[in-house]
Amino acid sequence: MERNKNQTILFDFDGTIADTIQRFTDIYNQFALKNNFTLVNDKNLQELRSKNTQEVIKTLHIPLRKLPYLTRNILKQIKTEVHRIQLFDGVKDVLENLKESGYQLGIISTNNVKNIRLFVDHHDIGYFHFIFSCKKIFGKYRGLLKAMKKFRLNKENIIYIADEIRDIDACRKAGIRIISVCWGFNSKAALSVKNADYLAEIPADILKYV
Repeated sequence: MERNKNQTILFDFDGTIADTIQRFTDIYNQFALKNNFTLVNDKNLQELRSKNTQEVIKTLHIPLRKLPYLTRNILKQIKTEVHRIQLFDGVKDVLENLKESGYQLGIISTNNVKNIRLFVDHHDIGYFHFIFSCKKIFGKYRGLLKAMKKFRLNKENIIYIADEIRDIDACRKAGIRIISVCWGFNSKAALSVKNADYLAEIPADILKYV
């Protein structure tokens, strides 16, 4: 695999590298019971996987004013449970391959840097040149732009790898390409409708598109 020496491969974290969906669901349900939000179960999870972030929040009847509180507390609890979160099968091999091929790798996520670093160290995947956190759940587009500026990245040489509809929307606004993965939160059908540049059904597909 011959690389462009200036090319950077950016990864989302939750649902792309780390299998956090079940832990997020369990922690969310604890807060939902206390705050009268709609619980997530096996039945409605499949429905939620077809929706974008705004639709998910509306379906679960989460007031926007409580979203920062909810997000902050979920991420705080995730920090104590990093050792329980699994790395998606096949992702480590992909990261090793990309690193050995000379690509610059980074993570841009709405999770916080401390959580991500704990996970990276725990799973021995220290292949990343940088980790950048977008502070707001609706701020992925701005986060991409800030990261591009901070790390002096040319949008023509970036591919972002992520699992959600909102990531496709953010990349469209930022003018960068995206590989949407089908093993995360949003379903393959939902991602297909949004016309991602590429769809990866298994981690090895990433290497074909890169």
